Order: sequence, then structure tokens, then C-alpha cells
Amino acid sequence: MTFEERDQLFRILEAGKTANGSGGGAGGGGNASAGANTLSVQLNHAFPRFLLAQKNSLRNASGNLAKYYTYVNISASLHRDPATTQYWWVLEEVGLADPPCYGTINNLTEAARSYRSPFRSLSIITFNERVSDNILGKIFSSYGQ
Repeated sequence: MTFEERDQLFRILEAGKTANGSGGGAGGGGNASAGANTLSVQLNHAFPRFLLAQKNSLRNASGNLAKYYTYVNISASLHRDPATTQYWWVLEEVGLADPPCYGTINNLTEAARSYRSPFRSLSIITFNERVSDNILGKIFSSYGQ
């Protein structure tokens, strides 16, 4: 995480504290009294796009799928319920207008890098081993034998 990203994240957390306090203001330009803090931070290369799900672990895929440019850029914003003073993070992917695939990730245009999905989506692709401990998985894995 860069210094600028850390600084923005800290400002969002401080705005949430101020909104929860007796002052009622959001501080730092946020609008927490409307039910959601309007401040957000963009975190570049925050999550791996491709993961390998094994029986006992989850790890990055290897080879070209683990390159730095395949990581997901996200926008994180802190939301607040004014009735219960509960907070939650909303994570949105920034940078892909098309379905995520290796070719589009490798060759993003400037417009695609700033694209924000209207559906608040975050796509992470997993590759799974063919291992299942449940009975349904055992039925399907032995079907036809």
C-alpha cells in the first residue's frame, strides 16, 4: 500500500469516528449522517485476480497468472448505519469493463483503468482441485464408474 493510499484510508476512518461522536459531522468532507460515508480510497493491486483453491489452503495461482498486473484494483468506501452506528466496507473493482480474462487485464486502456462497475462487482477467479469431502461431491466424482 502506498503512502497516499494509507493517508486516504486513515482519513476515511477518522471521518467515521467523527460521525459517530457527539459532534455529528463527518469531518474530512464525508457525509456519514446520510447513511453512507462518501469518502473512498482506491487501492491498486489489492487482491490477486487468480487463486488456486486446494483442499486445505488458498494461494495465488502461479506463472503468468500471478503477475503484478493481474491483481485487482479496488475502491473501498466505509458505510455507516446511523440507527445502529454499525460500519461496513463496500469494495468495488476499478478497471475492467469487460469480463475478466487474462488478455484484457494485460492490455488495459486508460479508459478501462478508471472504469467503475454500476453493479459494485469484484471478480476473483479460483482454480479448484478436484477434491470434495461431502457426500454429494463423492456421488458426482464417482458417477459413471
